[in-house]
Amino acid sequence: MLGRVQTASTSTVYVGQSNSTLYDRLSRHARFLQDRYALPYESIRFKALGIVIFDSVALEERLIHLYETRWDKDNVSSGWNGSGIGSNDTGGGRDKQKPSGFDRRFPIDITLNKAGLLVPGAMIARQMFTRIKTIAPYTIRLAPTNLFQHADLQTAQVEVAELNTSVLAGLKALLRELPHAWSVQVSPVRVLIQRDAGLPENAIVNPDQWPPAEWLAGEDRTIVFRNE
Repeated sequence: MLGRVQTASTSTVYVGQSNSTLYDRLSRHARFLQDRYALPYESIRFKALGIVIFDSVALEERLIHLYETRWDKDNVSSGWNGSGIGSNDTGGGRDKQKPSGFDRRFPIDITLNKAGLLVPGAMIARQMFTRIKTIAPYTIRLAPTNLFQHADLQTAQVEVAELNTSVLAGLKALLRELPHAWSVQVSPVRVLIQRDAGLPENAIVNPDQWPPAEWLAGEDRTIVFRNE
């Protein structure tokens, strides 16, 4: 069970059962819940029960009902069961799918400062992309996905002055050294770095605030960063 500290108490927000290693399941949740807008990571708690029972699904349903953890899109304080928390990213086929309710309520925050995100000095664009992708707790990928298809990433160099910076600042530094055909598209759940990609319908280009006001109003819009 996952809990969230709200005001002076901890409320149970998610109940799940797993037949896999507890450490692996919790590690997956721990990474998924990092760097989320309006969801302080330090407010998350967990509690585990070891139960030998033949019908664990039935028990899970009973606990969901007992702790009232079902998702309610109209209640910002509702539980998370049924919201899409922890959904697997199976690759590029998911890129056009609408974000889950959980992701729209708690979108990834690419503006948070990440200690040691970059290495000071000159970096090849490919190395910089790989480092950011590895350290960020959410999905960042190229479209198409083969890194070595993109000659620009093999030749462009980025001069890094700050090792402690945000993913957004790092990606903007990368874009400045790439041809204008490159852009970064951000959804509430993932970041795509693309070349020669058209603007999605109703895209928000280079917003001044994060998250953009349209996201806070519940609109399903793609954010695009590119060199003007």
